[in-house]
Amino acid sequence: MSSGGFFSQEGRFARFMNLLWGLILTSALWLVCCLPIVTAGAASAAAYYTMVKTVRFHAGTTTAAEFFHSFKSNLRQSLPLSIGLTLALALVVVEAMYLYSDASVPLWFLYVFYLMALLLAALWMYVWPCLSRFEMGNLAILRMGVLLMFRYLHYTLAFLLGLAALLAGIWLMPWGLPLFPGLAIYGQTFLMERVLLRCSPKPEEGSPEAKKWYYHVSADEEDANERQ
Repeated sequence: MSSGGFFSQEGRFARFMNLLWGLILTSALWLVCCLPIVTAGAASAAAYYTMVKTVRFHAGTTTAAEFFHSFKSNLRQSLPLSIGLTLALALVVVEAMYLYSDASVPLWFLYVFYLMALLLAALWMYVWPCLSRFEMGNLAILRMGVLLMFRYLHYTLAFLLGLAALLAGIWLMPWGLPLFPGLAIYGQTFLMERVLLRCSPKPEEGSPEAKKWYYHVSADEEDANERQ
């Protein structure tokens, strides 16, 4: 069989297995690092960073090394954001559950809490990719997350649908827990990278900034960005 065959090191089967391994390993690292709850933000930033850098673009070193590099570098800054967003989302969900059990509560009032929960979940999905990519303070990260959430509302709806599919998949097929989070993050990167690249200043050709891995998107992705 030729070196470019289906089962060669560069063949489709090898690429598929490498992708599958990257998804599973990133899922496992994310799940373990989320266990203390307050570190869920740093874990989410690291999972996004690792997924797009090593799994999609095949840059950097190993998946585990890139994950822990991002996790450690963002841990301190992520703690206030992680605690604040987690508490806010938990309070809204608990209050919605309480109001749902009270038949005297108007239905429109209950929908307000549902909407708040969706907005917080959407903000969560923007904040951590931004933290993994940009060097800015927490308030700037939050402002950026809110701005992007509404500016790219069609992407936000896609992210929320992906989150719903993830939760439904875990509920119906709990055996897929080691794979589904990584698969969801992998899918998120295709839209989120378009957003982050638009927010990044265009570097001068040949400059050190232009050599950073996240500018190395495929020609198809560049064309898609220009058409948006």
